[in-house]
Amino acid sequence: MTRALFASLAVVLVWFFDFPDACAVAEDGPALVQRLGCLRCHRWDGVKILEEGPSLEFAGDKLRPAWVDAFLEDPSGSRMPGNALSTEGRSQISRFLRTLREDKPRPRSGTGDPARGEKLYEENRCGTCHLSEVDLSATPAKIRRDWLVDFLLNPEEAQPGARMPQYPLGRGEAEDLAAYLLVGGDPEVESDSSPAGLTAFLEAGCIACHRLGRYQGKELTKIIHERDRFRVHLTGKSDVPRLALSAAEQAAVWATLDEWMAGGPGGGGAFGPTDFGKYWSLPVPSQGDPPGQWTGLEGSLSPSACGVCHPMQHGDWKTSLHARAYSPGFRAELESTGDPTCLECHVPLSEQRADENLRRRGITCAGCHVRRHRRHGPPLRRSDTRPFGALRPHGGAEQVDYFEDSKFCGGCHQFEEGGVELNGKPIMNTYAEYLESPAAKEGETCQSCHMPDRRHLWRGIHDPDMVRDALRVEASKDGTISITNLAGHQVPTYVVPRIVLMAWLENAAGKEIPASRKAWKIERVIELMGMASDREISDTRLRPGESRKYSYGEIAEEAATFVVAMDVEPDAFYSNLYRQRLEAPDLEPDMRDLYQEALIHPMTPPYRLLTRRVSLPPKGKRGPADQAAPR
Repeated sequence: MTRALFASLAVVLVWFFDFPDACAVAEDGPALVQRLGCLRCHRWDGVKILEEGPSLEFAGDKLRPAWVDAFLEDPSGSRMPGNALSTEGRSQISRFLRTLREDKPRPRSGTGDPARGEKLYEENRCGTCHLSEVDLSATPAKIRRDWLVDFLLNPEEAQPGARMPQYPLGRGEAEDLAAYLLVGGDPEVESDSSPAGLTAFLEAGCIACHRLGRYQGKELTKIIHERDRFRVHLTGKSDVPRLALSAAEQAAVWATLDEWMAGGPGGGGAFGPTDFGKYWSLPVPSQGDPPGQWTGLEGSLSPSACGVCHPMQHGDWKTSLHARAYSPGFRAELESTGDPTCLECHVPLSEQRADENLRRRGITCAGCHVRRHRRHGPPLRRSDTRPFGALRPHGGAEQVDYFEDSKFCGGCHQFEEGGVELNGKPIMNTYAEYLESPAAKEGETCQSCHMPDRRHLWRGIHDPDMVRDALRVEASKDGTISITNLAGHQVPTYVVPRIVLMAWLENAAGKEIPASRKAWKIERVIELMGMASDREISDTRLRPGESRKYSYGEIAEEAATFVVAMDVEPDAFYSNLYRQRLEAPDLEPDMRDLYQEALIHPMTPPYRLLTRRVSLPPKGKRGPADQAAPR
């Protein structure tokens, strides 16, 4: 737990037995919050009062009893201050810590092979961190084998807040690595445990620095959104410590907490469940300076920094269009038009305006997840509700429900009402299309399709598998083609892509019959003439849930096969636009290079989505249409 937990108990005792007169002296809010000890019970990651020790939540699973006994007797060389505990007091606390175990089945680990473990240690470059940041020399005498194996398999589950990333180890490999790390340790010996040491643990003040969830107050960033309940605490009408503050002192406390929530002195500036509009203020306001105690890695806004601890998300992001939002073609258009509006979504961070290297990263992790250096994300999926302390990298993260709401995507994938419209429809209208779709009515979200299992891939028109899942295509022997849009928005949803449906006939030798090819385009065609002169030429897209039939017409007598194919051109609009730009005789050389690069290496090249082949009976034996199998 957190030092705050222990302090909470200590402060509670002071409040009940010798609480000073809170109304005697008028104080400003920060001084009052500090004097009342709020941050001893309630965590606030942006404010640091005491140095935090490691969690003791499941110390009995993790620590060897002999090591605990020796450490309590002589903690010199550690951050823990010396204490005047009696021999009996130390024994009681040690026996109490052995009771702190996780109630779950734990497979007994094998002995493992230290030689194989040493090889794994070197192959995974464990020494990169453990030679400079985390000393492992005490591990053989300190750590239990079974816990270490569990930790190596899943660091975050075994020790919430752990800085070590998860490696793809099998149980056998984890046992080998544990065997290597524990070389030189004595055999593990169980000893007596007793819950009776809790009193000694609390009276010694251990909870002031060590997290122990059952004795910790709720995090302030959560409580502040529950003002009515928290107000009872301030007025002394609850079963928690009775502060009984005056009206003026209550106002001072609220003003201080509000300032911290807004990112003021010492505050983290967390966003709550009702702050969605403020969260998506674009461009994202400057983060300011990170907390002084953070490392450079924790305060970095670079995606590669996030990837150190979130390798899967970073790997996904690198393959996505978000990572390429500041593409050569986009940069050329930005220079050509001089309109910075598109920057708000393509490079949303204010810091990207001045940092070319960060700007080239496009839509970064921080663009969605970081505000005022506070990290935000969706609610935790695991059932674990143990609190994380301030030692968690970058102070942990705020969990907010709207990360799982489609409106989160609408911040960029929907142009504002009253903005640029052609034929009464915004250029980007995806979120509005979604709200009217069967998917929305059935409770499906953008994330459920485009971020399955929370993968940061954001697959769309550029991904063949995604498009195949979005369209049901059927072909019949009479030349009828049926297409149904299964997506939660129009297909395609934007003006950039084009889908081309084609059909032709082949003879018995498998050769295409001349002049038999027909094509239909599914797209929204616009013409950019310069703002007020822009216009929509046509719109043949499929609405959500819409089924549409195309008729090939008369089938030639010599035809043996009816062939249907579908091509997708994800960047059709821009490809045509860039070619037009290159025709300008006065185009600057650097601009010409950008447009040519965009055409040579497009965001997504055209691709063949599907081909259907329907065998036709001889002309004289052709009867009613029989549908070929869909998809």
